[in-house]
Amino acid sequence: MIVHDYSGARIACAILGNGNMAASEATAFVKYYTYNPGPGAPTPFGVVGPMTTSGGSQTFDYHLYDVDPDCINGAGPAGNSCGIHIHAGKSCEKDAGGHYWDAAENATDPWKVVSYTAYNTTEGGVAIGTSTVTTGLTSADVSGRTFIVHDYQGARIACAVLGAVTERSLTAAGFVPYYTYTGNLATAGSVGPMTTASTTQTFSYQLDDVDPKCSGGAGSKANSCGIHIHAGKSCIENAEGHYFTGAVEDDPWKTVAYTSTAGGTTHGMFSVDTGASSSRRRAER
Repeated sequence: MIVHDYSGARIACAILGNGNMAASEATAFVKYYTYNPGPGAPTPFGVVGPMTTSGGSQTFDYHLYDVDPDCINGAGPAGNSCGIHIHAGKSCEKDAGGHYWDAAENATDPWKVVSYTAYNTTEGGVAIGTSTVTTGLTSADVSGRTFIVHDYQGARIACAVLGAVTERSLTAAGFVPYYTYTGNLATAGSVGPMTTASTTQTFSYQLDDVDPKCSGGAGSKANSCGIHIHAGKSCIENAEGHYFTGAVEDDPWKTVAYTSTAGGTTHGMFSVDTGASSSRRRAER
């Protein structure tokens, strides 16, 4: 993991190492307790997760089958149309309550815009994708809550309880000066936990003694104020270029940059589609 200064020069390096973090997963979907489907009506099943939390945001994959085929073009005008949401309840045998989020952190319901798009509707709707939702909640908060699937009309049709699982994550700490850097900045702090959903890496960062010239954001130079994964696996030699692979052909790291305070500190969160799956991310970089 490489940190750049305002000029784009590489100033600090740390290796992404494996770790574990709390996550949630919903698998045992059942019909919502008030839902009485007729012949041919959808009865969703599948997997939501692993759901990981970073900075109050939940990121999750979903692979759902027999969802409402009317959602082929996405959500309609009805409230909760084609929705997939965490609800406040903790049981699928009674009312699941309303959408679950921390209203003190976010006054606007973040789940209102979260929905699936169905495809393969000739054999029942299928929905596959990834969502990130800023709820202001922790991983412990969402574990044990109900996850609800809605139909095109917004009705609740399926329910599962989010259970705790352990998810592999990556963290970079112990930053050292980049091997060719001779300046005065001694960047310290951490990047992570870094989690992967599909081929997108999401990570938070908190760093000290970064370039205070980045207080206005990145400049015009390439890699200005950058914070990037590089292809190398050592901090005592050339870290090589930005790391991306697979179907991603355009460098996704070019626009990833931090904004510092005047005192040279920075924190935040990024999501970057690198084309790399979770298994491929485990290699130290």
